[in-house]
Amino acid sequence: CRYSDLIPRFGRLIPELSMIYNIVLDHTYNTHGHRISQWNNSILDPVSLERYAEAIHDKGAALDNCIGFIDGTVRPICRPGELQRVVYNGHKRVHALKLQSFTLPNGMIANMYGPVGKSGSEYTSNKIVAKCSKPFMFVILGSDYEFAVLVFNFIAEGRKHDAGMLADSGLLNDLQRFAFSSTGQPMCLYGDPAYPLRIHLQVPFRNAVLTPAMQAFNSSMSAVRESVEWLFGDIVNYFKDRKSVV
Repeated sequence: CRYSDLIPRFGRLIPELSMIYNIVLDHTYNTHGHRISQWNNSILDPVSLERYAEAIHDKGAALDNCIGFIDGTVRPICRPGELQRVVYNGHKRVHALKLQSFTLPNGMIANMYGPVGKSGSEYTSNKIVAKCSKPFMFVILGSDYEFAVLVFNFIAEGRKHDAGMLADSGLLNDLQRFAFSSTGQPMCLYGDPAYPLRIHLQVPFRNAVLTPAMQAFNSSMSAVRESVEWLFGDIVNYFKDRKSVV
């Protein structure tokens, strides 16, 4: 849908519609952004963490203390006029921006992160976003509100590694501080082999030769982890006009 298509419905000129759109985005982010940019204790309290772990384990996961899944997503963008190397993703062979999410088994995004700049570089992602994109939008269902569209101005460069985003995000520190059951058991996330193995972050076995038990573990966790991929697909479908950032 283009702004020109909205003129008959709202009786506003394109510049006015654009200004209204950006103001609503800013208001939504300023009001609700903290819900998933910070540790949200209203949905990540010890009792809730136990429920998430139980739900994942009941679906066949080998781990009984896994509360959710972590992954990075690459969102293609137009080729910017400047800073092309900063946003070029060699693995996907596209210019892109990257984000990191921590998803729960109920389909909610509990935490979303994208760093604002590359260490040691004079170029920041804010400059890139200003040149070639609007902020991203995500639909989140929350416990104390029915529906919200969250907007993120902080985006990672396209070549940022998933482990690098994890280190920059501070999420692992939050997990070490807050991710415990009511009885004190450490709770964990599960990620792909790109992530480091930690008490609060589990990954598949990466041995050259896997035993049958290791293979069974990897298979059981891979089956339940697919939900994080579905969630990214759902978001893209909700906002098809935002699928490619231009």
